[in-house]
Amino acid sequence: LIPYVTVAGLIAAGGHGTGRKQPSFAGLVRGATFLTEGGKEVHIDDTHPDFATIMGANNGLFGIMVDVDIECIPAKKMQLVMERRSVAEFMEDIENGLFLRDDYVSAMYVPTYLPDEMTNTGVENVVIMRYKPVPLDTYDVNHNQSTTEFSQE
Repeated sequence: LIPYVTVAGLIAAGGHGTGRKQPSFAGLVRGATFLTEGGKEVHIDDTHPDFATIMGANNGLFGIMVDVDIECIPAKKMQLVMERRSVAEFMEDIENGLFLRDDYVSAMYVPTYLPDEMTNTGVENVVIMRYKPVPLDTYDVNHNQSTTEFSQE
């Protein structure tokens, strides 16, 4: 949806992750080099006490990001299972350990602005996405490259 995202912009915005075992893009950053206003290169890494704040607010505030150290993880293929929930059901799932029992889980909430949104179990406006690792040679049943390319054109 964002065709011209930069590494620095994605880090500042967090990017998407799939849970405890796969953090957001920003969660994989281990260091960065900035070119300050005075032309000095400054490198910080995740041992710096303000690392999380600086990376989350970088957008040029601390200088131009010229280099990033990113932790790479082994290639994985994931099967996605999506479930709909009401806000109340989602909160109950969290209390029952949703994010603790599933290593790869994300959630998306679409507000309805109804006065009873937090208690109304009839409106399913939360999507829970659970990702389960599968072998790399598993057939891609949910991906059709030709259709995707056609819709983008």
